[in-house]
Amino acid sequence: SPGGSAYGLDISTVMLNLTRKRGSVPVTQADGRFLPFSPHSFDRLYAAYVLDLLPYADLLITVEGFMRALKSGGILVLLALTEGVNLPSRALVAAWKGLFSISPTACGGCRPLQLIDLTRQAGFTHIEREVIVQLGIPSEIIVATKI
Repeated sequence: SPGGSAYGLDISTVMLNLTRKRGSVPVTQADGRFLPFSPHSFDRLYAAYVLDLLPYADLLITVEGFMRALKSGGILVLLALTEGVNLPSRALVAAWKGLFSISPTACGGCRPLQLIDLTRQAGFTHIEREVIVQLGIPSEIIVATKI
């Protein structure tokens, strides 16, 4: 919206430096599990291909932190690698999981997640979900509103 502000957050120094070189958005180095912002600070929160890198034990606390950071009526958008929805994407995900079980680093640490239940557990009640498949890779898109 006009007059709005955007902030970037990443734990990776490399990603922060790339962002600083490419844009004019202020960036902060921090762990997304523990957002360095006051509760009810944001109208929108966007996290793409982040949760699929975190340990399972940290997923709920992270999404609960997103909930805290949003204002009432705020919108959370999540994107993550997810389970396949057609034969090619299911085959790719099966191969991905097999490789991940042998060597997580070979998959960049990413593994498929299903975010809808996690989003509900964090307290979101108005949730829209869509799965898109690009080049055989399924991604889940969650749009959740804090009521």
